[in-house]
Amino acid sequence: MRFKTSKLYLIIPAIIVVVGLIVLFRIPEKGNNVQKQKISEMNADVAIDKNLFFRALDEAKVSQDSAGDFNQARGAIVPHHDLASEMIANFFASLAASEKQINTFVIFAPNHANVAIAPAVSGRILWQTALGNVQNDYAIMDDLAERGFIKYDEAAMELEHSIKTLLPFIKNYFPEARVAPLIFTSEFDALQAGAMVVAIQKSTVKNNIFYLASLDFSHYLSAGKANENDVFTKQLIKAHDYGKLAELNSDFLDSPASAIMFLKAMDSL
Repeated sequence: MRFKTSKLYLIIPAIIVVVGLIVLFRIPEKGNNVQKQKISEMNADVAIDKNLFFRALDEAKVSQDSAGDFNQARGAIVPHHDLASEMIANFFASLAASEKQINTFVIFAPNHANVAIAPAVSGRILWQTALGNVQNDYAIMDDLAERGFIKYDEAAMELEHSIKTLLPFIKNYFPEARVAPLIFTSEFDALQAGAMVVAIQKSTVKNNIFYLASLDFSHYLSAGKANENDVFTKQLIKAHDYGKLAELNSDFLDSPASAIMFLKAMDSL
């Protein structure tokens, strides 16, 4: 069986960020015309590059700190390109080796097409991977939809590789875990991030939640320029500089909104 691993650390493009301070945010009032959306769940096949995926599982290395920092970790930034499968496998193997109990992975990710019925969407989808099905956590997702933070858009969500790349790894290392996948266009208002995080936490009081920001850093640049930009982006992330993060383009990061959502989640813990 392909299983196990541990902890928290910084890698490009995967950054593990530990818990932040407790911060309170106001939740927008529910409008009288807001109703929980009733949409039938659809099936979506999660295709994988079998050579990359299974080789990454077979060769996954557990971090030496798996029993320490990973056990205390509440979130991580991980890449979503399948060429980074080894890096993704190493992370999930280390997290699993820490024997951390995780019921739900809340995933903040880019909407690469930048097209959807709303700036923040999810989908009522049963994810069918080569290792078995991954189920959504509708306690979180339906509550966000009811409060007006997201809308359901299966057409946008079904094609999004920033979500689908991670699901087989989650199924392998955390076979019983559910996911709450959320994708964001460039139109997302970062000022909503704090309140949205509070809504997530209010709907998951009894769950063991782990937050993932599914992000790729600099795109289509020379190695030297990419490294320079990645260093700058990491500095902004470490500083929780939301204003400057919101201004970044794909030369630095493919989803500033996802990064801000993730950091707000860390701040609130």
